[in-house]
Amino acid sequence: MTLSELIVDDPEPIKKIIQKTGRKPIYFPWFSGHMETEAAEALGADLFGASESLTLNIMTRLLLRLYAANWAYLLLKATYLKCTLKTVKIALK
Repeated sequence: MTLSELIVDDPEPIKKIIQKTGRKPIYFPWFSGHMETEAAEALGADLFGASESLTLNIMTRLLLRLYAANWAYLLLKATYLKCTLKTVKIALK
């Protein structure tokens, strides 16, 4: 179950905690779909977040950049290691 589903099933315990704080709640899920909208309404909270498709699009781009950065790092490390090994072999001759 997701957090949103748990909230929709029984929002009362969370509403009690929110009332103790005396603040207006803001529900900020990972992405905002139908269930997240229902959860925000159940809590009487403002909903803040992006659509699921936009979130997935952004995360895909971020992951591709991270993978590219990791590959570049590994390539540089391998090149450095190869150069270092050549230097050691020459020194040992």
